[in-house]
Amino acid sequence: MVRTNEAPISPHDLARKVALLAEEKKAADIVVLDVSGLTTVAEAFVICSGGSEPQLRAIIASIVDGLEAEGIAPAHRQRSPSSHWVVLDYGSVIAHVFTPPERAFYQLERLWKKAETVAWEAELAKLPALPRTAPRGGVRALGPARWRSGTPWSR
Repeated sequence: MVRTNEAPISPHDLARKVALLAEEKKAADIVVLDVSGLTTVAEAFVICSGGSEPQLRAIIASIVDGLEAEGIAPAHRQRSPSSHWVVLDYGSVIAHVFTPPERAFYQLERLWKKAETVAWEAELAKLPALPRTAPRGGVRALGPARWRSGTPWSR
């Protein structure tokens, strides 16, 4: 993880934020695993699924853009949505975004079955709010009417 501003964030809080950002793009079956006692590679894995290549792109963009808005950039990014498995390495947290067939084939949850599952949904209210980021293409992609409303990317 490369943090460009402020104090470091704990690995579990970072994993929860990754899960939240994935959920914003309707990622399915989001699981956060605490692998800190099992490997030195990372402290947490976030595993989720997207139903298509465009959805994988949207999930990845949501995670990357959302964390970059907080000054956190991935150390590495492996594979592309066309491979149906994308890995984002944030150092202490590794995010795996799959299509369902690849997730069923590789079975990372089974491989890391000794890892403890981290509850991320119940603790979202405790996390600091993530700033809303403009959609890809910037606010101009929204058109002038929404920009003049003063809240170009609010829901």
